[in-house]
Amino acid sequence: MFQASASTFGSVTNRFAGNVAQFPVLLTGGNPDLNPEKGRTTTVGLVMQPQFIEGLSVSLDYYRIKVSGYIGTPGGAQNIVDRCFNLNDQDLCPLITFGASQSLAEVRNVNVNLQWLRTSGLDVEAAYRLPLSRVSELPGTLNFRLLASRTYELATNLYGAVTDRAGETGGAGGSPTWLATLNTGYSNGPFTGTLTTRYIRGGKLNAAAYEPGQPIPVAGANSINDNHIGGTVYFNLNSSWELGGKFGTQLFVQVNNLADRAPPSAPQLQFPSNPVYYDLIGRSYRFGVRMKL
Repeated sequence: MFQASASTFGSVTNRFAGNVAQFPVLLTGGNPDLNPEKGRTTTVGLVMQPQFIEGLSVSLDYYRIKVSGYIGTPGGAQNIVDRCFNLNDQDLCPLITFGASQSLAEVRNVNVNLQWLRTSGLDVEAAYRLPLSRVSELPGTLNFRLLASRTYELATNLYGAVTDRAGETGGAGGSPTWLATLNTGYSNGPFTGTLTTRYIRGGKLNAAAYEPGQPIPVAGANSINDNHIGGTVYFNLNSSWELGGKFGTQLFVQVNNLADRAPPSAPQLQFPSNPVYYDLIGRSYRFGVRMKL
């Protein structure tokens, strides 16, 4: 609501003045006239701790959420002008400031209350602890923890155009259909080591685009030669050694992106790939000492 505004200039076709291209001030940011969103959430959960597998715990949580009047941008300056001219949309016409002879002086592509957002999915968590003394004479304990999310739907309705971004991994507004993290740990006395495996399922660069020969997902969608992004697996390694003492000293070593996996090509405005899901740095190392002062 009170987000700071940013301004720029851009080409907009002025439907009110014979379809000429003009360069009004374009504003983005907050809007003090916003109304609260209204949401309805349905969740169903299940927790299992079977006695015949000691140390195992599994939980499943299904969710379905629908938000009416969700807050988002109205689709860009051109969409604002077009809907005001063609439909006299009273939600968007006030966002336009006209100059002399119906010229476009300013278009405010700010947050407004749109129609609805709907999402549903399944969250899975499983944990298992196995003391090695239970199956061998080896010391220490193995710990496993799996966190996985399955997104079935992540759809928005922008003035009748419904876009489902479940499976879109190229943009910040989408979500992979499967996202999983597995932590495999070993602990023995003062030593702890963990191998973290992250899986991002392949998906689309843009859910509102399509490849030649594919059906058009939404009206006005753009075609693209390759709209596919491959799946990715990352490995991170963490270890620590507790020295104890007065300050609770701990030594630690961390290696991120152990296999030095390059991110898939998913060009963004500022990045060569999506930084929300993919590692843009490559293999990196951290080591140091932690102390409690």
